[in-house]
Amino acid sequence: MLDTSKIINQFYLFRQTFIKSFFHFFSFLLIKIYLSIIFLLNLALWLFSFFIVNNIGQEEMALHYSVDFGVDLYGAVGKIYFIPFLALVFIIINIAIILVIIRYDPKNFRFISHLLLGTTVVASIILLTAITSIYIINFL
Repeated sequence: MLDTSKIINQFYLFRQTFIKSFFHFFSFLLIKIYLSIIFLLNLALWLFSFFIVNNIGQEEMALHYSVDFGVDLYGAVGKIYFIPFLALVFIIINIAIILVIIRYDPKNFRFISHLLLGTTVVASIILLTAITSIYIINFL
């Protein structure tokens, strides 16, 4: 038979450790700086994608350009939203990994947090470059 009191107890303990880890995560200044940069880059990705979709004026657009073959991927205009969504997935996964690491090793998580958040910044910059190239391909 299902013992609901144990499930509720485990949920309560998980919630308390998660809240403790969450506040410990946001207590460091460099993490706040990383997260502000990451979310500004993600906001720029969403706004630039929205700008491209609103100004394209057609149903399909070039989504990829290769130097060897030219434009080699056409698709629906809405597919451009995959790029900022991918950046958002990177952010969520990396923050979740950091929160799990804090839960098990709260004293020595700084290196991993710098590594994961730094790679998220780099990935967001690369994806912003990809959106910029899509803009250049379709509008210039």
